[in-house]
Amino acid sequence: MHSPGWRKILSAVVVMGLVAVPNYYWVRASVHVSVIRYICDLVEMKYFEYSADLEKWANRCRAERLQVSPWDSTREVLERIQGHFRYLGISHLEVYTPVEDKRLWEGQGQENGIQARLIEDRYVITKVLPGGMAARVALKPGDIVETLDGQPIHSLWQIQTGRGFFTIIRGEQTFRVYLEPREMILDSRPKVTKVNAQTALLEISSFRSGYFEGDNWKSTVQQMGGYQQVIIDIRDNSGGSFVGMLRALSPFFCEPTFIGSLVQPRKNQESRGPLLDDLSEDSQLTELDEKGVVELWTYPNYGCFKGQVTVLTNYQTASVSEIFAHGIKKRPNSRVWGEPTSGDVVLAVWYGIPHLPKGYSLSIPEATVITHDDVNLEAQGVWPDRELSYKLADAVKGIDTWIDLATR
Repeated sequence: MHSPGWRKILSAVVVMGLVAVPNYYWVRASVHVSVIRYICDLVEMKYFEYSADLEKWANRCRAERLQVSPWDSTREVLERIQGHFRYLGISHLEVYTPVEDKRLWEGQGQENGIQARLIEDRYVITKVLPGGMAARVALKPGDIVETLDGQPIHSLWQIQTGRGFFTIIRGEQTFRVYLEPREMILDSRPKVTKVNAQTALLEISSFRSGYFEGDNWKSTVQQMGGYQQVIIDIRDNSGGSFVGMLRALSPFFCEPTFIGSLVQPRKNQESRGPLLDDLSEDSQLTELDEKGVVELWTYPNYGCFKGQVTVLTNYQTASVSEIFAHGIKKRPNSRVWGEPTSGDVVLAVWYGIPHLPKGYSLSIPEATVITHDDVNLEAQGVWPDRELSYKLADAVKGIDTWIDLATR
């Protein structure tokens, strides 16, 4: 028996490659065509309001599959679909990658462990997160981030996720530190801290449902007892659970109070009822299926705070956080200070995309939010009772100008 010569083996490998590579690209193109069809059809079927314009949009969206090339990457195809979404001009219509999905729902991502703000044209660190590289090199609030590898900083994203040597200014000192993003789980649980003998600060950086489990949230509420004023910081809060938001709002109204409604124009408007106090996603989806109008009421049994309330908002305050801010305006002895909110206020439902790997998801707006005083906050947002700005002189001392003003 003689083994095949190396030329025969090489020829066989080449032939297999010539067959396999084109086949891979055509299979991928076929998958992308299926993804486009699935997304366009689902949006047409689930979008909160059906119209002739939506039907035209869906036809244009589906026509995108005719433009698919075997050489297109999944990222390129999804970017083109996102472009179609912009024509509908509404928030929360978006495809999320596995990385974005994990950050949104689990608070997990690759970061340096820095939170910063642009104040008077300088990027100032406002918080250093435990477990990140920034904490290991002893950065602290008040430090100014000047450059990355000698180049000027142009965005907060560079500071949070950049890799390389950062130039830091601290008072009269200038020094360099090396940072690289590492896997972190961001702790966004509600937190109460003492500002002074009369004032507590309640930080709510996310309304994810897990942070508002009954006993945990009640324990947080109890920590506010004895204070005359509470400052509620929802800056940069991009939303979360409607039930979580209503639980958070409940102690400040003391008894059930009507905040607004989720309205689904495609469904029977006579079928209506309150959003039940149940964090289960299945329970909430069932209510959406059964009711054309879901009423948003605060809940009993979450404590009662009767002192003054100041809510801080900024341009990144979005989604249910905006409903929270608008709702608090209904409460006596309350005020909203800061910047206008983002105006991204609809109820969206998330769907997996079966033709893509696990973690890709599609969010579709399925209900509009109408507040207790008949305001649709989408594209409008919440305007503060008093607009605030930051002071660099405060920030470099580790002082938050807005919190300082709210205590006076």
